[in-house]
Amino acid sequence: MEGIVVAVALAFVIAIVVYAPFNKRNQESIARPAKENEQLADLTARKNGILLAIKDLGFEFEQGKLSEKDYLELRDRYEQQAIALLKQIDDLKAELASKRSSSRKKSCPACGTPTREGQKFCVNCGAEQ
Repeated sequence: MEGIVVAVALAFVIAIVVYAPFNKRNQESIARPAKENEQLADLTARKNGILLAIKDLGFEFEQGKLSEKDYLELRDRYEQQAIALLKQIDDLKAELASKRSSSRKKSCPACGTPTREGQKFCVNCGAEQ
């Protein structure tokens, strides 16, 4: 009985050791898009914060809490920041779209099966990429 438990435990450890390199590669490929999505979410949150600040600024000006000079100066500054963020968001979205389309377009030269970036052999025919 004790021998069976040891054998099962040993088989489990071996399976983990063999599977680890494959799992690490998958984690890295998952981590890249997650990082890019976090960047996009951060830029979008900053943009929304600035747009809300512009809206609040207009409200405070209407209430007479800001002079026209201060209002125009602050609004211009916020608008410039929002424009810069919108450009960064557009650039990041274009970069993400480019990466997605370039990874989809690759295929095996021998059989035409779609392949992914970094793949060394075709999953269908085994040809070297």
